[in-house]
Amino acid sequence: SGFGNDVTHLYGIPLLILSKKALTVTVENKEVTYGDEIPTYTVSYNGFVNNETKDVLGGTLAFTCNYEQFDDVGEYGIIASGYTSNNYEITYVAGNLKVNQKEVGLTWGETVFTYNGKTQAPTVESTSLVNNDVCIVTVIGEQVNAGTYTATASALSNENYKLPENTTT
Repeated sequence: SGFGNDVTHLYGIPLLILSKKALTVTVENKEVTYGDEIPTYTVSYNGFVNNETKDVLGGTLAFTCNYEQFDDVGEYGIIASGYTSNNYEITYVAGNLKVNQKEVGLTWGETVFTYNGKTQAPTVESTSLVNNDVCIVTVIGEQVNAGTYTATASALSNENYKLPENTTT
């Protein structure tokens, strides 16, 4: 009676209520190349007041991500948790870890042949592989007749790898 709707009363005496301030902890997105170690995860903060920093938070920041070194190319969610606070209502925003393809090197085999009436093409091996992976290179440009031709590494058998820019001999 006579008091505003945003004030609570105790025995007719208005009470001051301070609610927690919203604080958003956002996991920063990361990128690695296939075979890389797990990166160091980081966060940014939005909502601190009076020049406060993460140092006013209790608990310990922890991260959860299903990526382990040598896991396949793709995207993995990064989830943060662990902070506590009497003054802040903490909301966590997940981040993303993108695992990109690793570029292979190419080592061409014999590229000079003598005409024998049969289809011939050079072979090529992929190099710079990790984790004892196997990655077979498909070559196009096989020829029968004598002449000078171009052979191209056109595909790889392992999706965790990509071809380099120069794929021809």
